[in-house]
Amino acid sequence: MSNKKKKKSHAIKENDLSIEERTKAETIADLCEKYKCELHKTPCFVQENRHLQLNPARLQLWAREIVSNFIYSNKN
Repeated sequence: MSNKKKKKSHAIKENDLSIEERTKAETIADLCEKYKCELHKTPCFVQENRHLQLNPARLQLWAREIVSNFIYSNKN
């Protein structure tokens, strides 16, 4: 008989996220869809035919700013 231990999943579940984290994740998904690039595998912000690839760090930064501005504008 083998005595194998089951590995626990380290995947983050949606229920484990705060509302703000969930909103950021949805915003990143929306940005990826909106800025899908036919030239690159990553989403790109295109301005004057110049592509700025939106890597995970840029997407997180942008999403954080969008969410914080949204929260701030709704408080006033």
